Amino acid sequence: MTVLGSRGAAAGVLALCGCSVLNPLWDEGGESTTSGAETTTSLPSTSAATSSSTTDATQTASGGETGTSSAGSTSITTTSTSTGTTTTSTSTSTSTGEPTTDTGEPMGVDCFQGADLIACYDFPADGADGVLVDGSMYGHHGAMSSVDLVASAPGFDKAAQQTGDSYMRRDDLAPNDDLFDVAGSIALLAIVRLDALPAAGQRFGVVDKNGQYSVFIADDGDVRCQFGSFIDPSGVKVPVGAWTHIGCAFDGAEVRVYLNGALKSSFAVDTALNVGNPEPLVIGGDSPGPKDQLLGALDNLEIWRTSLDDLAICARAGPLCDF
Repeated sequence: MTVLGSRGAAAGVLALCGCSVLNPLWDEGGESTTSGAETTTSLPSTSAATSSSTTDATQTASGGETGTSSAGSTSITTTSTSTGTTTTSTSTSTSTGEPTTDTGEPMGVDCFQGADLIACYDFPADGADGVLVDGSMYGHHGAMSSVDLVASAPGFDKAAQQTGDSYMRRDDLAPNDDLFDVAGSIALLAIVRLDALPAAGQRFGVVDKNGQYSVFIADDGDVRCQFGSFIDPSGVKVPVGAWTHIGCAFDGAEVRVYLNGALKSSFAVDTALNVGNPEPLVIGGDSPGPKDQLLGALDNLEIWRTSLDDLAICARAGPLCDF
């Protein structure tokens, strides 16, 4: 559970890391627990940014790889009664600024409850022992073993501390897991803290759906995003001992690699995502495994069936965003 700041003014948004992030204490559906008169809140949105092919790009709000275009915003009219009953109505206008999914829904830092987020493993402190809890709307729960819950990055709650004997996996359970057969664009996000680099010639798995998509960390700390036939070195390095947000995004033509919410590398590619693989989804290791277990801690592993844009990935990085 992420707790950031306090309830703001009627807008219920939080200025964070150079972009507006929804205050998680404000209900995403527009509901308020405060009684009183009718209020109107405008939540601006942005469409996907277009990024050119770069390496170690410096992100700014007005140039480089970050582009902003007009998109719909949601005007939420909220009426509260003395009993706390709330009614809402929505309309669409044009604005810019707040990150959204491809369907225009604004996002906070907690596990987002929307159709684009296939799975979100954020390791709640009250999760059942041995259960890998999915906080998305789909409930893609799995199993985990030899994993300790430890304090996560500032602004987040718990993380999964792994050893060489740990495993976390979601077995392919058709037909519900058809959602993991992402055929178009995709984004894979995670927070990691490495206790050490992999041994020479070895690697650590962050997430792996064998032969379909994955994120690995090479023995020099290099982030390896695998989509279809693409798994080239990115030149983006994860440090040892520091909480770091990793992002790999693929839109069908370009692979983008992010570190702490900032675009660091991008590649034009000619590949497609594979589908139909019954192998399990493995977190913190290799599928089907067990091997390549990440030595360190991992949190907020997210799988999206959209590539997300720069502002959205910054928002998902929360306090770690260095946009």
